[in-house]
Amino acid sequence: MDQYQDLRSEMVKNLEKCGIKIEVHHHEVGHRRADRDRHEIHDAHQDGGPGVVVQVRGQNTARKRGKVVTVMPKPLFQDNGSGMHTHQSLWKNGKNLFYDKKGYGLISDMARYYIGGLIKHAHALCGFIAPTTNSYEGWCPATKRRSIWCTRPVTEAPVLESRCIRPVRRPSGSNSVLPIRSCNPYFAFPAMLMAGLDGVRNKIEPPKPIDKDLYELEPEEAAK
Repeated sequence: MDQYQDLRSEMVKNLEKCGIKIEVHHHEVGHRRADRDRHEIHDAHQDGGPGVVVQVRGQNTARKRGKVVTVMPKPLFQDNGSGMHTHQSLWKNGKNLFYDKKGYGLISDMARYYIGGLIKHAHALCGFIAPTTNSYEGWCPATKRRSIWCTRPVTEAPVLESRCIRPVRRPSGSNSVLPIRSCNPYFAFPAMLMAGLDGVRNKIEPPKPIDKDLYELEPEEAAK
C-alpha cells in the first residue's frame, strides 16, 4: 500500500543534509486513495524545533517529483487530518529531569508539576498550538471504542481523547502533547515551555490521573 517510501527517503536525506536528525519515517493511517496519502517523518530528540525546516524541505522535495505536500490540519473531507506530536523534557548534565524510577508512572515531581502547568494553561495554549478554525475540523464524538467511527465521516480524533498528556516511561522519555500542524512552532514551543515551567516554579499539581480506559466508562461516569 505504501507507494511513497522512496519519496520519503529522499526527503529524509535532504533533511539530514540540513543537520536535522531523523529517527524514523513511515506511512501513517488514512490512505484511502492511491493518489493521496498520509505520512510521518519523526525527527530525533534535539534542542529547539526543526518543524518548519521539515515542512519546507519536504514540500520542496515533493514538488520536484510532481507531488504536493500539505500539513493543513484537515485538508480533505472524509480523510484523516495532520498533527504534530511534540515531546518535551528537561535535562541537566545528561540526565532527564522528568524521570524517576520511584515516582508514579516513573515520572519525577518536576515532570508532574510541568504537566500541571500545561493543563492549567491549556485553554490559552490553544491560541498557539491550534490557532485556526481548520485546527478543529477533525474532532468529533466517538461512538465506538478505539474506533475511527464517529458521528461525522472518518477521523481518528474523537472529542473524548484517551489522554491529555502522555508521559513516556523511560529514562530518555518525555511528555507528549499534540499541537495541530497549523501552528507556528516558534510561538507554540516557547508557549508550551513557559506553561510547563510555570507549573514547576509554582508546584502546580495536575488533576489526579485516570487509570481507566475512557472509552470503557459508563455514560454517567464519562459525563463527569
